[in-house]
Amino acid sequence: MSLVGELRKERVKLKLSLLAVSEKIGYHYNSIQQWETNKISPSVQSIVDYADALGFDVVLRRRE
Repeated sequence: MSLVGELRKERVKLKLSLLAVSEKIGYHYNSIQQWETNKISPSVQSIVDYADALGFDVVLRRRE
């Protein structure tokens, strides 16, 4: 499953609507829905913002 798919599962688990998340992160709920259904790809910043709204940190690190 994709990263956005995992975030969607968490959003549903937390019982947050698309509208509630969109208000937290400042993106239109239609955009978030399109990310979740793989109609458009979110930017890295959008993923970070979405994850942050759900209480997650996104960490990029170089593989060893």
